[in-house]
Amino acid sequence: MPTTVRSEPDPLTKRLLNIEITLNDIESSIKIHYSRLRDNLLEIIHGLEAEFPIKTKEDQEKRAMAFYTLKWMLQGPAVLFSLGMNGPAIVDLHGYIEQYAVRDASFYLSSGSQPQRQTIHRLLEHRSLRDFAIVMEGLKVWDKSDRWFVENLTELRNTLAHKNPRKISNLLLSGKPVKHFSEIDRAAQNIDFPKLYAKCARLLVKSYEAFRHSRVKGSKSDV
Repeated sequence: MPTTVRSEPDPLTKRLLNIEITLNDIESSIKIHYSRLRDNLLEIIHGLEAEFPIKTKEDQEKRAMAFYTLKWMLQGPAVLFSLGMNGPAIVDLHGYIEQYAVRDASFYLSSGSQPQRQTIHRLLEHRSLRDFAIVMEGLKVWDKSDRWFVENLTELRNTLAHKNPRKISNLLLSGKPVKHFSEIDRAAQNIDFPKLYAKCARLLVKSYEAFRHSRVKGSKSDV
């Protein structure tokens, strides 16, 4: 007996096929987070203030540089966090720190020589942030605590990027099993992103300070 083909799709299928409804649903979800965008950005700023307390003029310069990272160097991850997208924000944050580490390690290993820097950059660009943390520690730009932070950040990034249920369970849910992939995004909301962001800003500020000191040292040797 031939099966009867329904001319009308069922209500759920019909709703999913309606582009306008889909757009409205997504827009509504974004608006919920957009209403908190400024508050979320303020959380990042407060995190930077806690990471960079001001007691001296030098402290003022460090905090100013930290705020500079928010405006010019790490704005993308901050925006993702402000829109409630913690997981993508952490993956993006890790990527930015990795690329800045390639740039800075290339500079220090080449002693500032442009041709050497380009060659070293090509050799380093396929290495991981974990590798750069070891290099930067060896150059005394970062320290052991920075390297451990990078280890933890990388582990978190890899877990979120690959959406590994077992690792998500262990890292973010105290061993509670992940029943659906949608739970991964919700679990990512438990991460203190402003604190992570501030620690990453600390790495960039340390790199900037090392660069500035190397320039001052170089200018003195030229005299």
